[in-house]
Order: sequence, then C-alpha cells, then structure tokens
Amino acid sequence: MKRKKSLKDENSSHLTAVIAGLSIIFIYLINKEIFGNFGELFSLTKLVPSVSAAVVISAVARILNGLIPAEIKATIVFWRIKNPLPGSRAFSKFIFSDARINPEYWSKLVPPETSPEQQNREWYKIYTSVRENIAVKDVHKHFLLCRDISSICILFAIFTTSTAFYMQDSRTAATCLILYLFVSFTTAIAAQQYGKRLVTTALAMASVSAKLQK
Repeated sequence: MKRKKSLKDENSSHLTAVIAGLSIIFIYLINKEIFGNFGELFSLTKLVPSVSAAVVISAVARILNGLIPAEIKATIVFWRIKNPLPGSRAFSKFIFSDARINPEYWSKLVPPETSPEQQNREWYKIYTSVRENIAVKDVHKHFLLCRDISSICILFAIFTTSTAFYMQDSRTAATCLILYLFVSFTTAIAAQQYGKRLVTTALAMASVSAKLQK
C-alpha cells in the first residue's frame, strides 16, 4: 500500500526549487564581474569555488531546517518568544476576526480569558477533527512552506554572509545579509497570515461539521 504523502513531503519539491533559486542568487553575487563580461562566462573554472560553496550551503541549510524544532520556527515567523503559535490566541482574538465564525458559539466552549497555552491545546483538538478538510489542508500546506522558507533564508543569510566576506568583500557580504533577511522577513509575514487563516479556517470548518451532526 502506497504511503500517503504528508504536507511536508508535498512541499519538498517547492523547497528544493526555492533553495536552488537562493543558491543561484548567491553564485551571481559572488561572480558579478564574470557575469558582466560575456567572454568570461565560458571560463567555467572560475565559477567552481562559488558553485561548490552554494552546494554545501544549500545542503547544510536543508539539513538544519529539518532539525530546527517547530517551536523555534514559530518564534522566528511570529516574532514572539512566549506562546508564538497562533492557536494560543484562537479564542481571545481570532474568533472575532473572521465572518465565517460565530464567536458566541466558541466562547461558550472556550472562554476568551482562557490561558494561551490552554487555548492552543483546545484549538489543536479541534484542528485534528478537520485536518483532512481540503480547505484546512491547503492553508496548512502554505503555512508550512512559508515558515520553512523563512527559516531557510535566515540560515542562508548566516552562511552566505560569512562565505561572501571570505570569497569577495564586505560589500558583497552585506548584500547577501540584507537580501536573504528581506526574503525571510517577507515570507514570515506571509506565514503569519497563513497561520492565522489556518486557525480560523479550522474553527469555521469545525463549526459547519458540528451543525451538520445536529
């Protein structure tokens, strides 16, 4: 029987493409002079050091991204040290921000003053009941993808900056740092939006399921 793909497995090819793109950008920044001179483009040996460095950085970033705990990734994406997951604010904030959700219904089950930790636990219970819903899976998939891209970009910022400083100069290193941190910042904002939407979509779908069962 064929194993069902997880959301992370489904995102694997997208992450590979993103990492390849980040690597190409690094190679270009290191070899701007070569790419600016058409005649030197055929001197492939000059590209070997930067290509080799890009391959190593890509492999290390991919491995480390898989080792970073989900809680740390959540802290990176949501910019919160304590209770970073959006489920921690599901019943005190997000149930009031989505027209699909009836706040009164959920407030009776989980009061808004419930602690963030307990809110997240209660939300996760609800999520597990609708996790196979197409709408929930789609939002969750996009959240995980943006979250991982943001984390990978931070790793790229660290490794490419030091490598560029060694192979080129401080200006190239600064360009790498700013560029990859900017991509990390923008994908973190996207992940925040998908994370919030995951919380509200799960609650909305659970509300529909509850009504249908009555």
